[in-house]
Amino acid sequence: MEDKKTVREKIRAMRREIEAEDALYASKALSELFFEIPDERLSKALSGGTVALYMPFDGEIDVLPLAKKLMASGVKTAYPQVKDGRLIFREADASDDTLFEKGAYGIPEPKEVLPGTEPDLIIVPAVAYNDEGIRLGMGAGYYDRYYMDHPQALYVGVCYDIQVTSDLPFDEDDMAVDILIPVDVSYDYDPDDGETAE
Repeated sequence: MEDKKTVREKIRAMRREIEAEDALYASKALSELFFEIPDERLSKALSGGTVALYMPFDGEIDVLPLAKKLMASGVKTAYPQVKDGRLIFREADASDDTLFEKGAYGIPEPKEVLPGTEPDLIIVPAVAYNDEGIRLGMGAGYYDRYYMDHPQALYVGVCYDIQVTSDLPFDEDDMAVDILIPVDVSYDYDPDDGETAE
């Protein structure tokens, strides 16, 4: 089995090679699939609750069309901020750039003046997942620590289907999401030459 660093490098490279048209299709598909999941916990969280999303970075699947649909249905949205080595969430509308500023790792974060919140449902970004929903992140452990401190929230993993692998290296403290939504993307990758196949 490959180590975490190797898996991160390989899948991040695959993710960055996805064609813009395919990425757009997957993003729109996610915004529809999300509402079709027959899960009582998800339905409850969407009934007047708060959903945390993320600002797409480094080829991550774009959740902003989903955020727009959530807000249109009356759901409050929140986004992560890294503060003092921990992850906190603040309510914000991602369509309003004035509510965000460049934060850790150059990723936009909600401004300090926005109200903090403990979301009912958290959409979790990742480099990879295995079939059981165990997550491989970038290695800083922000979501893992938040998960340990807030086990009552519902955690939903979203990704492209190419990010799901059965041979994922993981540790005991790596979090597992409650629901995993891998979105099909038209992609053919040869890991031996690092190029997309036509």
